[in-house]
Amino acid sequence: MNKISFPFSPIIQDENQATFCKMFDKSDSLVNLEMTAVQIWCQWRAFIAFPGTILGDSYFGQIKILDCQINDQFKTLKDLEKDLDLQTDLLTDLTVSQTNLENNLNNKVNNLNENSTQKLINSPNLKNVLLNQKPQTEKTEKTENRITKITQKHSWIQVKITKQNITFLICKDQTLLQITKIGLVDGKKIDFSGYNFP
Repeated sequence: MNKISFPFSPIIQDENQATFCKMFDKSDSLVNLEMTAVQIWCQWRAFIAFPGTILGDSYFGQIKILDCQINDQFKTLKDLEKDLDLQTDLLTDLTVSQTNLENNLNNKVNNLNENSTQKLINSPNLKNVLLNQKPQTEKTEKTENRITKITQKHSWIQVKITKQNITFLICKDQTLLQITKIGLVDGKKIDFSGYNFP
């Protein structure tokens, strides 16, 4: 351990460079979807103890974000589009209706699943698959972790990868904030790992 050697010369603080922070109150907890995912995530980390992070949501009503993160794989809707190997600008226009977006995305997912199945049938490793042995090719490993369903409700989008649900809030500039847990006004909590949008 380094010890402080004496004598030492103190340095007087430059008051012109000093910064000050006001006391926080509950109104500081409010966030909205005009903020980017990173901005909301940073505020959630800063205010995790007090005053928390509150969002007025059109689907659940007022919610408290209890756990969230930036997903390295899906930071924006474009990342989701790229992962599905979409060749259109399907996700760039958020004015598209909820039903059309969901149907179009799931059509793409179904097409991908059919293509993956056809590749699997034509694969020389089919016997290994039928015997529940792990295939040795990268292509087959990717099909095991493929997106199987996408559901969109208002500003929420839920991606099902095999048996795991990943739930996002669509924020400013189409950035995605992965939400793990929220609290509702009535005190109930939702853990999105086991929650399916109807």
